[in-house]
Amino acid sequence: MSNKKIEISFESHGIKYCATYPIKTNYLNTYTHIYNKSDISQNKRDYETDYERGIILGKGGYGTVYLVKDKRENKEYAMKIIHKDVKNGIIEAESLKNVRKTFKNDKYMLRAIPEIKEAFFYEEEEEEEKEEKFIIVMEYIKGRSYNDQEQLEALTPLQNFQFTSAITEIIYNFHKHNYVHRDIKPSNIMLRYEKGKEGKIPSDYDIYNNTVIIDFGFLCDVDSFEKERKCLLTDIKGTLSTMAPELLEKRNKDWKSVDVWAMAVTIYRVYTKKHPYEISKDIPKENRAEKYRMAIASLNYSMVEIEENEIVTNILKAILVDGKEPKNRITIDQVRDMIKGKKEKPKTEAHIVIGKINTPEGLIALIKKNNEVFMWSQKNNDYICTIHPSTEPEIIKWLRTRNDKESYCRKCYLLGK
Repeated sequence: MSNKKIEISFESHGIKYCATYPIKTNYLNTYTHIYNKSDISQNKRDYETDYERGIILGKGGYGTVYLVKDKRENKEYAMKIIHKDVKNGIIEAESLKNVRKTFKNDKYMLRAIPEIKEAFFYEEEEEEEKEEKFIIVMEYIKGRSYNDQEQLEALTPLQNFQFTSAITEIIYNFHKHNYVHRDIKPSNIMLRYEKGKEGKIPSDYDIYNNTVIIDFGFLCDVDSFEKERKCLLTDIKGTLSTMAPELLEKRNKDWKSVDVWAMAVTIYRVYTKKHPYEISKDIPKENRAEKYRMAIASLNYSMVEIEENEIVTNILKAILVDGKEPKNRITIDQVRDMIKGKKEKPKTEAHIVIGKINTPEGLIALIKKNNEVFMWSQKNNDYICTIHPSTEPEIIKWLRTRNDKESYCRKCYLLGK
């Protein structure tokens, strides 16, 4: 067999690609939608020349993500090495670049999506054969995964609600521009935090503006992909534990609605540190889809209650219980409206003031109305949160002792401010 090789480099959507292939492969025909024959040159790329590989950041079905240092810039990046079905790697690189281009004028979304540096092919010798791989070098998100239980334990109710608002806003913007992620789950969402994995997340840390969605291997543009890569929209994509019932049952699906289901499961996990419909890890892989389907069928309102937040409870009920059938499931627009909905503002004559305190941000009052106790802010002229009956004495004590303002946030229910 011939050992001759062809070396190519090309650029697509602003991403530079380099590759070296044995003549026997058929990549020139496979990837004609990305480059043409005029792009062929004698450039060869070996990532070890420019990057020093470090620890493993994560592993998936298609590849491994490493922390690397660019020797030229002395800067850290995340390097994803796709060793299985490199075509998916190319699609992911294109998708990530296109998504950032779509949101080029949206500072919030640009911060919520990693920046891609470059992507290229690499051929590595393994034993007697050489294995072709595709590499994506992207921004290294220093922080923690929402799959990190220790991190979740540290979040306050207010921060949990900020996460709910953040992931809703990100998915809302994706869907608005006809992008679907198709693999929403805690391990695919990061919290930017400069101290990385060191130390406890402060109770006043801004979760909303530091939540980042990662892994765009299954992301696609519903409009453009429908014709060119129809198979991607009919395949089962995602993770079993967050899959919508219609995916588990291999029925026709609306990918936007599938994203909403996975988002709801993720929100529940962030709040409770557990899965809403857990199954045994001992169940064989081939039987897990059916077990998850049965577990979903048994979900009821009491199983998705979030005691600290009524709004989030109503969202989860609408998606995970009332929305088991896609046609009955609320959209991301409706979820967003529920989060942004304002509660009735307080009327002085209807209130019994239990206690109050002047703070640098204005008057904070504890108000009783219709047998419910609320925390009220003069600055916003609106409720901050409702108080759980079991914590009411503690909150009153806080008002009397004038302790740190953040202490009450761990004990109260956010109303949607």
